[in-house]
Amino acid sequence: MRMTPSNPSIVQALNRPTQHEMQWAEAIVAQHGVEPSSLTNSSEHEAGHIVCAAAMGFHFKAGYLARDKHGMWGGYSEVMPSGIFGDEINSLEEPIRAFFIGIHTISGWAGEMFKHSAHPASSLDERIVVNRICAGIAKAQGVDAEVVMGAMLGAATYLIATNAVLFDTTACTLKLNKRLMRSEFERYCSRNLKQVSMVSLLPEWLHKEEAV
Repeated sequence: MRMTPSNPSIVQALNRPTQHEMQWAEAIVAQHGVEPSSLTNSSEHEAGHIVCAAAMGFHFKAGYLARDKHGMWGGYSEVMPSGIFGDEINSLEEPIRAFFIGIHTISGWAGEMFKHSAHPASSLDERIVVNRICAGIAKAQGVDAEVVMGAMLGAATYLIATNAVLFDTTACTLKLNKRLMRSEFERYCSRNLKQVSMVSLLPEWLHKEEAV
């Protein structure tokens, strides 16, 4: 995603983190070291994104894993627009939409934690994005940002746990083939996908009558 440093409630794709955000990330790396970026945890990370998106009714197109010149694995998954996603989000003005985007963004880290492969420095780029979303929602709703983060992470974990068989199948396919195409994933979903009402994921402190 891109971020707009001048306003912590607006998140856009590809803008750079602020100096404060970089210091936050660097402090975590200094304390815990660089994330291993293994094939296993990368496949579990992408499976988290893919399965959470499917469980919320979003349309998956493709997912890939690749290894860089340093031997570190990473991945990418593409979800078709659904009305929830867009190029930018103002979490002060659209807290419901921002909450759902936060769930999807943090779901890769949730996938790693679900399989106990997460490292303290995992997914720092996505966590910076979610921290920004949480800050805006927290200000709009009068709650702590940590409460918002906990709700998003809890929702993502719930979606993964509800679809544990689909998650394992997706992660294994990515690990084996380094890619997952829509047609193959749709076959998996036809047997194992359990969709969840998006409104049911909203915490009590968010106004559900405003839900998309």
